Amino acid sequence: MIDALTEKCVRALIDEDRPITAKEIANEIGMSVSSVKHNMGYVRQLIDENGGQLETLPGRGFKLHLDDDGREELIQMINENRDKSYYFSYRKSYILNILFENNSNYTIQIFADDLNVGKNIINRDLDRIEQWLDYFDLKLNRTRNRGITVEGGEFQKRQALIYDNAMRLNDLIPGNDKPEIIDYRISQRMYTYFRTLYPQCDVVELQDHVLLIEERLNMIFDDTSFTQLMEYIAVTKMRIHKNCIVVEPNIMYKCKITMDQYNVARDIIDRIAHDMHFFSLLEVRCLAAQIAIYSSRASGISMIHEAYYNDIAESFIELLQRIIQNKKILISESLIEDLSSLFMKKKLQRSYQVTNDSYLNFDIKSSMPGLYGIVLTNLQPVENRLRITMTENDVAYITMMISNAIEGGKAELKIIVYNSFDRNTRTYIKNKLYHSLDNVKKIEMVREDNFQNVNLSNYDLVFTTTPCPVENAIKVSRRLDRFDIKKMNDAILLRIKESQKIKINNTQIFFLENIKTGYSAKNKEDVIRKGCKLLEETGFVQPGFEQKVLDHEHVTPTSIGGGVAIPHGFRENVKQSAVAVITLKHVIDWSKNDKVQVVFLIAADFKNNQEIQDFFSKFYAFIDDKNSIQEVIDARSPTHILEILHRKNLY
Repeated sequence: MIDALTEKCVRALIDEDRPITAKEIANEIGMSVSSVKHNMGYVRQLIDENGGQLETLPGRGFKLHLDDDGREELIQMINENRDKSYYFSYRKSYILNILFENNSNYTIQIFADDLNVGKNIINRDLDRIEQWLDYFDLKLNRTRNRGITVEGGEFQKRQALIYDNAMRLNDLIPGNDKPEIIDYRISQRMYTYFRTLYPQCDVVELQDHVLLIEERLNMIFDDTSFTQLMEYIAVTKMRIHKNCIVVEPNIMYKCKITMDQYNVARDIIDRIAHDMHFFSLLEVRCLAAQIAIYSSRASGISMIHEAYYNDIAESFIELLQRIIQNKKILISESLIEDLSSLFMKKKLQRSYQVTNDSYLNFDIKSSMPGLYGIVLTNLQPVENRLRITMTENDVAYITMMISNAIEGGKAELKIIVYNSFDRNTRTYIKNKLYHSLDNVKKIEMVREDNFQNVNLSNYDLVFTTTPCPVENAIKVSRRLDRFDIKKMNDAILLRIKESQKIKINNTQIFFLENIKTGYSAKNKEDVIRKGCKLLEETGFVQPGFEQKVLDHEHVTPTSIGGGVAIPHGFRENVKQSAVAVITLKHVIDWSKNDKVQVVFLIAADFKNNQEIQDFFSKFYAFIDDKNSIQEVIDARSPTHILEILHRKNLY
């Protein structure tokens, strides 16, 4: 078994093609330099045993010599042999699987012995698990000397198990052993997922159940719905054979089903419980409800009136439109229906995933961090109203939906060229500029004799080849050569960029005392606690704020791509709106796919909607600008960061 320190050191080396020093490794993994140095012998031995070579370069550090395939194989070997008890995610899954068994009577000491950790670690784990279970309406009971139990319905337990398993999908390294008989909607990664997490189930048999549903109902599931139905059937089969039966009414009663859906669900339950003498008819209804939920549209599946979800979707889109003032969201019936359908499904089923494609999440964060950030932070009223929590993939998918609905076409400007040319030269220059300039839809050639007839407010920029009465006119030469064309294109691009900026509000939310530069953090929890401490010490938040932010972070990581994270809390435990800014000495892992070097911790208690809209409009234009973010990362003092924020109209 590979210990955690050795694993972390090897992973740090795998991520680099250059030499890396012990100090750099120590900073990246949050350990002391001496611990790293003392452990390098074990690291070298592990690398040698797996076909690699660790070279020591005096004054430069350590360099791993191993090709890409070898590195991939080394990662797989580590995953298979790591000391998993070091990781909360592993301990959590282990504890849940035990507690969800009928008549479980594990004590804290037994868990500590099984996982080879201290009782204090198990106690901390149980505190986090207790909060996590609350989302599924499950209660953790700890009875002294009698053990730990989970109180709640069987359906809720299945939702928690599925949700927990789904979090492990991206940790798996897909093999290349998917048989040809496997349906095209099951990727190699998903095939590995089922083989790893549901080893007692036959993947072909699971897919055949879903294919039967399609055949009987004359429908086709998308790939995500196909595999999620397979997973619900897999969990149902496992739980029935452990005599864990759905016998209590649950939220699935609020889901409308058809007789055809009920009949095919009954036949599948008959198949998977063929050797059982009894199963609850509620099992059939729950599976029928899953079939309804995973249909392409959820319209009409909830007994809660459809208009209720439509109203929430419309309010959410209207809020985004007020924030994104420089682009128009085309609000269509299809967009409203898709959003309300997603909200409805999340309400009915806590484990519902709109997509399990983590690459989509990564791609959207990379390409549109500002829009992702707007969606992420402004979903909270929806989450609070419906008592649901959106995952990273949910946020990414909603961002994609909003992006698809934003009015297309590149930004195009109207410009004036103030000149003294004759008519024919003006015509030639105008045609030349139309062919040479980007992002321009109208060019007006204006001379002194007709200048008074021009309404400047209808134009975005004024260029001039001669002395001009317009104060901010941009001077270019009469030749309008390639250097002038470049100057004009640069000015046009800058103007488009500046159009992202929205008016400034008078609410000051950045303060020198709430800014920390070059902070050495071990992990994201460390950064969040530091930011909350800054805000609490300066009187902006109350003690409970930190826990609220951490609870939300554990479900929906707030990294938005580009090295930025925006953990946040609204109103509850906030005395006055403020933002803590923390730049990190070294990048840290924030989520599975994101590394972060600057954190904006937002505590929001704006008194009216306009204040919220003004702040987010400006803030997300700012974080969408990679150069601005890099300036903040490079800043050496809080004063320098305030100067940057002031220059960008945020302070």
